[in-house]
Amino acid sequence: MNNFITVATFTYPEELIFLRGRLESEGIECRVLDELTVQTNPLYSGAVGGVKLQVRESDLSRTREVLTLAGYTEPSETTLPGFWIKFDQWTQKIPLLNRWIIELRLVVLLVVALCVLAIPIAMLSLPTAYEQLTDNNWCLDFITYQGQDYVPRTLGITLSGPAFCEASISFQTDGTVRFPGFNSYGARGKWVLNNDLLQVAQLDTFQHIFEGTYSIEINNDMLVFRSATTSIHCHQNQGFTLAIPGY
Repeated sequence: MNNFITVATFTYPEELIFLRGRLESEGIECRVLDELTVQTNPLYSGAVGGVKLQVRESDLSRTREVLTLAGYTEPSETTLPGFWIKFDQWTQKIPLLNRWIIELRLVVLLVVALCVLAIPIAMLSLPTAYEQLTDNNWCLDFITYQGQDYVPRTLGITLSGPAFCEASISFQTDGTVRFPGFNSYGARGKWVLNNDLLQVAQLDTFQHIFEGTYSIEINNDMLVFRSATTSIHCHQNQGFTLAIPGY
């Protein structure tokens, strides 16, 4: 019961002199917050929530009587709901926040709480690895196989430009995957995600290069697969996907 509670707020320090003297004459210990701040610059009063006169919680009942007799509150207005008393006590312990009026403290805490809740909601709304693989067209930039870089070239592609991929990987929802070739037609096989690891198997060609278990790194529009022998570097195609005969 030794916590201090704000019982009156004033725009300027001189406005509380009479009430403070009246309370102290009744043996009620008082504390004033933000007096020096407002004295330094009166324009700061609104920013800090005014000059606050506080008393100990144990003196709250007698303080209400003095306030009523002094004409600062009506008898029906002297009862402070228990929620606000506890909220005021709790927020008085928080630096910076305790300088604001109690209503503004509540607004700030509600905004913070909403932001905290919004983060996990936003995380849950992010697309899964499966959705990113199947919902996007991935242009293949280059492949690193056993430490050597290769740029694939699939037969049948004749169009070029920013809207087209010269080589691409296509992940289908039926579990099939198509890889580009190396001056040849592409390879077809099966793919599955298992604990965020990509497993590629049953390819009809280039098994030694593409088959295996890959880790997945997706960063914005960039995609990298890494297995024990092969790294596949891709970017998201914002243009068109070509249907290539024999691919």
